[in-house]
Amino acid sequence: QLPEIGLQLLGAHLEQLHALQLLEQRALCVEIETDGEFCRGATIGHDRAPANATVNVGIDRDGFADLLVQAVRTYPGAKEVLS
Repeated sequence: QLPEIGLQLLGAHLEQLHALQLLEQRALCVEIETDGEFCRGATIGHDRAPANATVNVGIDRDGFADLLVQAVRTYPGAKEVLS
């Protein structure tokens, strides 16, 4: 049953996580590496140039776990999943 509900439970929107103050964010310069021999196409975030994006760099793990447990408990089929 977990595959059926997995995306519904874990598909929380990043905006909602941010609103709950669960995400740690940083302003970074984000670029796509197009010339590298070993990492062509890689997305690279750094602070050596002016920021052009807000990047999620961390999460309050305990807060997210609490949110996930609450989501499972309030899911209509939770008794079947948790037993």
